[in-house]
Amino acid sequence: MDGPSQPDISVVLTVDYDVGTEVAWRQLRDSVAALANQDFDEPFEVLYVEDKRYANQIPKDVTEILPSLRVILSDRRTAYGLIYEGVEAARGSLVGTIDGDCIADPNWVRQFVTTLRADPSAAAVSGRTSYGDGPLFSRCCALLQRSATRQAEAGTLSYVTNNNGAFRRDVYLKYPIPEEAGPFGTGMQGFELIDNGYRLLYADDMAVVHAHPGWQFEKDVHLHSGYNAIRTRALGSQPRGWLLRIGYLAVPVLVLGRIVKSWRTCIQNRRSYGVAWYELPAAMVVGIAVEALEAPGMVRAIRGDPMPETRFR
Repeated sequence: MDGPSQPDISVVLTVDYDVGTEVAWRQLRDSVAALANQDFDEPFEVLYVEDKRYANQIPKDVTEILPSLRVILSDRRTAYGLIYEGVEAARGSLVGTIDGDCIADPNWVRQFVTTLRADPSAAAVSGRTSYGDGPLFSRCCALLQRSATRQAEAGTLSYVTNNNGAFRRDVYLKYPIPEEAGPFGTGMQGFELIDNGYRLLYADDMAVVHAHPGWQFEKDVHLHSGYNAIRTRALGSQPRGWLLRIGYLAVPVLVLGRIVKSWRTCIQNRRSYGVAWYELPAAMVVGIAVEALEAPGMVRAIRGDPMPETRFR
């Protein structure tokens, strides 16, 4: 981690879920430790960006785990605002982004640097996120939620996840994730990048293990995903915006489409997420359950109600 004062590689670390809790701080320590143990020969910097209201709660030992860690205290409140501030403060031309509840593989930095350097036409890259080798429910949820953007046959994506991504710094500053999109607005950034001719890559070996708190977490994720599915179409940031013309009838159409897509995802990507062939029926049932959770969020967005309360920032 030690090196010249101007490293060309940066990593921006933020906490976006259950902020300020002991669980979140423990996960942050683990995430910092993983970044301190990267198998990468070049110097790189790690910036942890936090809302300054939590300044006195940040564990002091995180800088003992990684003495070179740059802690940036911000007036911003949203996860995307904190990421933007981190990218703006970064000194590298390539910037990785990772959540404080994710454990990066020892080759994580190496993978995103190698991928972006090998393809100058690519603006960003995202990797494989799993929930580890835990119970079947967690593995099914990772398969359904975390591999949804993977298009292995093309190696390209429609958006880059903020918990496991890397960008060319100048591109991110020009096309940041919009704060007004709420906690699940990466799709809006992705569509804008693609509309402006940028390519987004997928690298399977750029892997992180994400914490999985369970069913309540899935409810939170999918309620807001449903809300944003309507909101982004209303803003013209997703295809099939015409569905909004049929009002509430768009909800079952979108949910059914997502269920079918989730089943296709199960079949295509199950091996990468440790789901055996005989566990596929269970994964498909989980797919129905979690995609159905998006319907209430869609209804709220159609009604014009504010975004539901969330444990995400």
